[in-house]
Amino acid sequence: MNSSFIVMKHYIASLTTNPMQEEIRILIIEDEEIWSDALQSNLHEFGFQVSEIVNSTAEALSAIAKTNYDLVLLDIFMDNQNSGIQIGKLLSSLYKKPFIFITSSLDSHTLAQAVEARPSGYLIKPVYPGSLFLSVQHALQNFQNNKPALNSVLNKEDFDFFFVKSGNKYIQIIWKDVVVLVAEGRNIQVFISSKKEPYIVRRSLQNLIDYSIPAALQNRFIQINRSEIVNINYISEISGKIIKTLIGTYQISDLFYKEAKSKLNIVL
Repeated sequence: MNSSFIVMKHYIASLTTNPMQEEIRILIIEDEEIWSDALQSNLHEFGFQVSEIVNSTAEALSAIAKTNYDLVLLDIFMDNQNSGIQIGKLLSSLYKKPFIFITSSLDSHTLAQAVEARPSGYLIKPVYPGSLFLSVQHALQNFQNNKPALNSVLNKEDFDFFFVKSGNKYIQIIWKDVVVLVAEGRNIQVFISSKKEPYIVRRSLQNLIDYSIPAALQNRFIQINRSEIVNINYISEISGKIIKTLIGTYQISDLFYKEAKSKLNIVL
């Protein structure tokens, strides 16, 4: 099977992608520009859409009532007081939206107040990219399960899933069910074993490799060319540099052949 046929296969698949799938929208409530800018930059890298950034309590109260968002990153300490906790209580009780508390420190007194607001997650400044991504996934999971976050400790090894948005629903994708990842520009098509059409994630392939694939599953996913990663558990046949999976056929490029051959235990 030649490379032009494979390219056409991916193009046809992209036309059948669920048109209702959207980016997850995040509202940032943070009164320090250096932190809000960093959050916005990292969220864009992870494929999330920043719906708005506000930096005062008054703006925040207006934004949570009028802005279109799925989740809020909320600084606890706003306008020289812990007014973020009151905003969190509104988000939880009135607007029924998930939110993640962000703070420079979380002493026992502040934590006791924060718990009453029923946040879906916590982040401690400085917020590292990997922690941010995991916290968003964790918050969405907690929100779906109607469960508030209990602490701020998150480990990459604990997350064998990620969420995509389709209509007004958040769909959980389990990493072990992912067959192939196909990058096309800033989009990644995520093919899973139980669905013919791919889900779309808006981010770079390298960002996904660095921050999303759980450490325990890293050895299952093999990059076979610049734009495709295959889960070895779903490879049914290897012929030369052609790999067959239950989703389709993919080609190993010369640049990645030596490493792929080693990981796949090809001896000939």
